[in-house]
Amino acid sequence: MRRVVRRAGISLLCTAVVVIAAVRVGPRHAAEPAAGRAAPAATATTAPASPSPPDGAAPTGPPPAGTADAGASPAADAAPAQPPAAATPLPVAPPRRATPPATATPSTGVHAPARPGPAPPPATAPAPAPVSGPIRAALLAPARGAWFGFYAQTAVYSQPAAQAAVTNLEAATGRTADIDHWYEPWGDTFPTWRQPWDFSNGRIPMISWGKQRADVVVSGADDAYIAARADGIKALGKPIFLRWFWEMDFSDNLAYSQSAAAYVAAWRHIHAIFAARGVTNVAWVWCPNASSFRTGSAQRYYPGDDVVDWICADGYNFYPDSAYREFEPIFAGFYAWAAQRPKPLMIAEYGDQPAGPGQRAAWLDAAHAALVQKFPRILAVVYFHSDSQHDWTLPGEPDALAAFRRMALDPYFNPPPIYPRR
Repeated sequence: MRRVVRRAGISLLCTAVVVIAAVRVGPRHAAEPAAGRAAPAATATTAPASPSPPDGAAPTGPPPAGTADAGASPAADAAPAQPPAAATPLPVAPPRRATPPATATPSTGVHAPARPGPAPPPATAPAPAPVSGPIRAALLAPARGAWFGFYAQTAVYSQPAAQAAVTNLEAATGRTADIDHWYEPWGDTFPTWRQPWDFSNGRIPMISWGKQRADVVVSGADDAYIAARADGIKALGKPIFLRWFWEMDFSDNLAYSQSAAAYVAAWRHIHAIFAARGVTNVAWVWCPNASSFRTGSAQRYYPGDDVVDWICADGYNFYPDSAYREFEPIFAGFYAWAAQRPKPLMIAEYGDQPAGPGQRAAWLDAAHAALVQKFPRILAVVYFHSDSQHDWTLPGEPDALAAFRRMALDPYFNPPPIYPRR
């Protein structure tokens, strides 16, 4: 989605009424993950960054830095111009584990048994056979099912506000997130307090590291900065997800990626510095726009199986700003190509805008069913809970939040946690 990579903002959720009050405020950094796009810090060697497009415009996150379908050709999937009059969600596979995960109570930080949410729609089709084999042995791969996570935007940045954004959304969904997604522009210092906090609460941190010009990276001008980030992550002592320069294929990012060959060289340069410093606790996440897999452009930016741990895509339904698109066709091209590689797959950004009564609830239920029944090699899914140019939050829509909660509480999305939960 388009987000400007700044320290995200807070989306306060009111669990009492099961409604999320989304607050859109500029993040701590000059650029917040405009739907996924990170705005590089200006330096002597870095070209000035132009504002990232909104979440849903030209993606770099959700649209600017990675809107999976921001620049896609509507004809590519022959999507209907508008949602069906009566959207009927696809059947959702029955739960595979009866006990819901623990939930974090924001006011106390104490995890108590989560109360089950509304029952999922009855299953009318069998769930796919469980995926096993090499991809389950990948770094940070779940033992079964798929990880469930999100990016939680915050209001004016502060540590308490950032923590509340996460715990409030967890309270609304009735569980602790498996993945806490956060954005760090190029030039920022990290790790920070956030990664140890995530570990202690049973979450896997995922850092989306902002873009830098490929030629600057390859020149070695930023090697000291890259090495410092490598040393900091190594010192954490526990694995994290690291997603560098996502949506590199997006038109607004081409001044930085420069060409597929240049981007690949830059990626491999960064990876080599981490390897030389003995960093083994990074799961490298490569993440173009989902729409680019349909055209074949994303594949040209693939750095290689030897330097990628997870293959990822970002994608959104921008209706009513553009043609209505269901979750499954948005990610079908990505899945067709990526599922052939020996890697676990991830969706690091996805979302749906409000467009009418019941529309988002139906869209989210269909996404839930598609992930379980059609995309078994997608082992992690991360929602973009933000309101930046496009509203991907779930405010004032109890039915949409209920659909999101159904997915959150489905045992399929509750594999055994890697880090113990308190």
